[in-house]
Amino acid sequence: MAFQSGGIHGYNQVSHGQLMAALKFKDDAVECLKSINLPEDELLNVADYGCSEGYNSLVTFSEIFTEFRKHKNNPITITHTDLPQNNWTEVNRLIVESEKSYLNLGNIFYSTIGRSFFNQILPKDSVHFAYSSFAMHYLSVKPPRDEGEYGWAFHNAKSQGYKDMKHLLNIRLDELIAGGYLVMVIFGRENENEDPSFSRFSFHTIKELLDRGEILPEEFKYYVWHSYPYHASEIKEILQEFESRVDVVKCEYGKSLFPYYAEYIETGDFDVYEKNIVDMMRVMMKNALFTSLKRSEEEKIQLLDKAIDEVKLSLRNNQQPLYQDYLTVIIRKKPLIV
Repeated sequence: MAFQSGGIHGYNQVSHGQLMAALKFKDDAVECLKSINLPEDELLNVADYGCSEGYNSLVTFSEIFTEFRKHKNNPITITHTDLPQNNWTEVNRLIVESEKSYLNLGNIFYSTIGRSFFNQILPKDSVHFAYSSFAMHYLSVKPPRDEGEYGWAFHNAKSQGYKDMKHLLNIRLDELIAGGYLVMVIFGRENENEDPSFSRFSFHTIKELLDRGEILPEEFKYYVWHSYPYHASEIKEILQEFESRVDVVKCEYGKSLFPYYAEYIETGDFDVYEKNIVDMMRVMMKNALFTSLKRSEEEKIQLLDKAIDEVKLSLRNNQQPLYQDYLTVIIRKKPLIV
């Protein structure tokens, strides 16, 4: 999923950790598809909310549909959605040209829609299976920090996260058929009072610039990512408001070694590990940092370079394991009671 304020250029190259986490729940998705009560000659409508540049969605759905085809032969239509300014040329190129494409399975048809998923995208009661990987944690606006708040999860971010998640669930449930499934893999955190492990790069490094006076307190107040890392208890609390509409199949925290770190453990090549993390953080930090700074473009680039230097320093001084934290949430829209 791209940031709500703009696409993440280069997301296909820096999102391997998200893909590895999403693929852990391929079997869950297949079971959901198999359990949908639909004759095999009827069209199965699938929605992918937040496809970004397409690679993760392509790989995930190719594996899901390949396994599903072993059990049912329904024609499938899949709609990939993301922001209007998303790199749709890359999405379409991958789907049409990749040897991994689900189109190679036959009798599968796709479309793309460029629209924020904070709006209704598809007709009511039309989607059999909805899927969103690392997208439903995005926020509609960036809430400012209160004084003394430095991490990823802070008071105003939590309030905004609750509001946005409830809004998104209402829209997605309206689009689902009765008996349809919504599968979400979202950014999460293991402990209520701690940030995800990635915060040591994404936030602690910027705080170093704040402490040195290179970033002003008023700027740091708005250094906020357009995302909220939910704790499992928070999602369960939100879902309580939907208990009349959904059955909760799964809501659990998980983590896996981040692929770049796992590769480093296997090879011992720190230089490659550092380069991979630096390349990723340069892409991921740019949007949040540049939108918080009231500076010239040249000054913004200089500060991003200094933040990357802090990332390198953090890597060298702290080689603790790096994890991809996530929550897996699967809900089923309750059938209508006649």
